[in-house]
Amino acid sequence: MKVTLPRPSVESYPVILKGLERSKVDQLALEFEASRFDPKLLRLCPSKTMLYSCIDNGALNPERVEIPEQVASKLLAATQHLPADQIQAAPDCGLLPLCLQMARQRSSQTWSTARSWRANNFLCNEVPIYR
Repeated sequence: MKVTLPRPSVESYPVILKGLERSKVDQLALEFEASRFDPKLLRLCPSKTMLYSCIDNGALNPERVEIPEQVASKLLAATQHLPADQIQAAPDCGLLPLCLQMARQRSSQTWSTARSWRANNFLCNEVPIYR
């Protein structure tokens, strides 16, 4: 039997994140982009490295592929709440639901943006890129 769990609500994320902060895991991958959660929630897990979603995989329209400035803006917003060396640029929940061309396009945007912003010293040079 397949069990489908609903997406966490805005109200449940603080409770979930506080619990995860007390856990032994070092890194969290949480869906922020499609859910439109405020990056200030990152403050609830100050000891964790966060795979921070910058790409909304639910936006299946090819014209809606995020441009580098949008991705960079999201990463910079996250650095207001968690040190840059604890943030890894990532898509929401992987790229599996997308066709190969769109998945490559979206991941390319994330990686090229992170590289560009590193080169221009807008983000910490240590910010890893999740692949």
